Amino acid sequence: MAERLVISFDPGPVEQSQKVQDVFGHVLDLFDLLGHSGSADDDVVGWRLVRVSMNSPLTVEAEAIATRPVPPGFDVAVVARAQRTTFTRNVSELKTGRMPDAWRGSRELQRVRRAFDPSRTAATRIEVPAGDDRPKATRIDILPEDVPAIETALAGAVAEAIPRPKRQRGSIEGQLLEVGTHYNKPAIKLL
Repeated sequence: MAERLVISFDPGPVEQSQKVQDVFGHVLDLFDLLGHSGSADDDVVGWRLVRVSMNSPLTVEAEAIATRPVPPGFDVAVVARAQRTTFTRNVSELKTGRMPDAWRGSRELQRVRRAFDPSRTAATRIEVPAGDDRPKATRIDILPEDVPAIETALAGAVAEAIPRPKRQRGSIEGQLLEVGTHYNKPAIKLL
């Protein structure tokens, strides 16, 4: 049985005027995060579009496929299941206000920021259909009231990523020649 994932996006009342680019960008960012679970085999699995329903809510169903030829005995479904499990665990962890370790890189933080933009006042549902490894479907709802916890997690992860200045003791005498950068880091040149 093929591994599948369903993402639904309910933009809310018509008065909220969600832009098409924002809605589809949100879904794309979620699939990008799905493909970055932290596994070494993440690049082997892609998610093929199976079905899109434009009726409200917008629903996208995808199925795991191999993105390149795989060696005999390699099971794409195992990697896809691991990606899905890690993704749902990461989203659940993010909803509690903690940034998952797999999403602490600078690129992943940008994806998380885009995917969970606080200006969105809509509901997103991530659904993992029942299958061989699960007797029933798993569902995670991301609601507007989850945004503060997600913002807290993002702020904490960004603060941890900022390098702390080093404390040095001592003194130096010289003439200041230049203030600039060296290897894209702030630097001064003294004589």
